[in-house]
Amino acid sequence: TKAILRDSLKGILPDSVRLRKSKLGFATPEKKWMQETHREYFIGYFKKMKNPYLNNVKLARDFELGSKQLDYKSLLRIYLFDRWYQYQFNATQITT
Repeated sequence: TKAILRDSLKGILPDSVRLRKSKLGFATPEKKWMQETHREYFIGYFKKMKNPYLNNVKLARDFELGSKQLDYKSLLRIYLFDRWYQYQFNATQITT
């Protein structure tokens, strides 16, 4: 309920906002991005990826062939891990 945050904003935010309990989330279409609209980008990214902790050849092949071993959520996590790794360790950035 974020009671500490709500209490700390007393007098700063209107009560109608500060005490509001409804939350509106939103979904992003990761599955569609990975499997449809940005599929070629991800295939190319995995093929060019140079990460000492990941087997990019197997990842690219499995992704391209639609392997059931890795679902889109796992592949997205791998992609994000690699982007983080490249940024943090100033490795060669992949741009496609």
